Amino acid sequence: MKTDADNKKLLLPYFGLGCWQIAGTGWKGAGKDQGAETFATALNEGVTFFDTAPIYGFGLSEKMIGENLSQFRNRIIIATKCGLTFSEGKVGHNLSYDSVLHECEESLKRLKTDYIDLYQIHWPDTGTPLKETVKALERLLQEKVIRHIGICNYPLPELEKISGLIKVETVQYEYNYLQHELADSVMNFVEDKNLHFIAYSPLAQGLLTDNIGSGYSFSKKDVRRLNPLFNNRELFNESLKRKKDLGENTVREALRFIHSKKQIKSVLVGTCSRRHLLETKRIIEGLQKGRR
Repeated sequence: MKTDADNKKLLLPYFGLGCWQIAGTGWKGAGKDQGAETFATALNEGVTFFDTAPIYGFGLSEKMIGENLSQFRNRIIIATKCGLTFSEGKVGHNLSYDSVLHECEESLKRLKTDYIDLYQIHWPDTGTPLKETVKALERLLQEKVIRHIGICNYPLPELEKISGLIKVETVQYEYNYLQHELADSVMNFVEDKNLHFIAYSPLAQGLLTDNIGSGYSFSKKDVRRLNPLFNNRELFNESLKRKKDLGENTVREALRFIHSKKQIKSVLVGTCSRRHLLETKRIIEGLQKGRR
């Protein structure tokens, strides 16, 4: 598992591709061919930051990246995660010492790389002491198979605890016009500790686009069945009403809302659509130019 990769300072661009959809499963309209085309388009468009996780497509997202990154590896940043395990389609939380080491090794194989730029704890595991998880991360850092550590979806008290045990460089939270309460609660801590804030789901898994209206129907095994914005019909209808407040260009204004938050340093746009990738990238780049 050892590598000679240098442990340089982590510099993340503002725009990143969230790679759940490119796994080709779990999303309406997603497929392996669409995922491969979207990933290739991102590379050709100069995207350098790719965020994935073993749970995305049960390993398929990481495999997709691994199959296509070889000639680009030195100029792209790969972020993946640990803590959500799967076996025969069943998902569990496991941040034990042995599990973290095993997950990392499996991710390296799927990604076909000998190091991971940013290794993130995906979700809390209340059954494992933080010190045990930290011990595994410290070993991976020492062996240089991971370069930097990030935390995702942690409430403030737990984020404070783990930040006191090991150097955390990034935090990742869901942040969009409709969902941002948990992220807002950690903003002061993020600023005080100078952490790099990564926002995911800026378009609320598609709800803040023109593709989803009152007549939206789930595809088989659609992951959005787990999202209360979608599975709670009352909340779904209320969200559609709130979306109208953004005006006609919903995507642009939803991304402008994210961009207005100075604490947010990177935004992950997840998609399996080449057109959507190009549109959101163009909007975000325009907003960035306006800030300079």
